[in-house]
Amino acid sequence: MMKPELPLPIHDVEYELPDKPMFEGYEVGLIIDGLIAEVVSPEITMPAKTWVKEAGTGKFHLIPNSLRGVIYGKGPVQFFRQRGFIMFQGEEFCLAPHGAFEELTDDEREKHPTATWKYCFDHTVKPCSPPTTPLR
Repeated sequence: MMKPELPLPIHDVEYELPDKPMFEGYEVGLIIDGLIAEVVSPEITMPAKTWVKEAGTGKFHLIPNSLRGVIYGKGPVQFFRQRGFIMFQGEEFCLAPHGAFEELTDDEREKHPTATWKYCFDHTVKPCSPPTTPLR
């Protein structure tokens, strides 16, 4: 499958550590365009703090309880940037507004032998919630 060349989303993300592992041993789902993707395994963490700067604003916003990570899955997908909804135990949990499907590296193929793709995201927000007030 070919990955189309698209411009990267224009935003900056900064994190404050430590990262806390999330959802280990629990069911995690991914919804893209209303379709449920077949998830093999997630690697999701919650940084101590996540700061996002959207293009043109010049200010970082604190995104409370934001997650970042990679969700490995299998089945047919289009390799492109796409926002996705992350589900936890069958319930919609949060929105990844700047996620992207990517091809697996050789190391990832070895670690996740049934996976055929990965969905990477650098931050999440609660669906339908307004952005936070600029803090810095």
